[in-house]
Amino acid sequence: MLADEITTDLRQIRELALTQAKAHRTTVTESLTSKGISYGSITATASGTVITDQVQGVDPDLACAHSSRTAGQFRSENSRPRAE
Repeated sequence: MLADEITTDLRQIRELALTQAKAHRTTVTESLTSKGISYGSITATASGTVITDQVQGVDPDLACAHSSRTAGQFRSENSRPRAE
């Protein structure tokens, strides 16, 4: 699924930032972009801390939410069945 691909992409960026921060003993900030969409940025420190306050549109754990589909129709959380 697309959401899984985006999650994988973003988590790979996080791991790259952590690897670079530890290797160079410095703080590294990376842009979070997947499928042409920006999700903000993430900062990794040399001690292995990940700062997610600039992450946008996904959870701090970088999990992209799946859309609900029922019987081939998109279902919005705000949609309510009609009273009959």
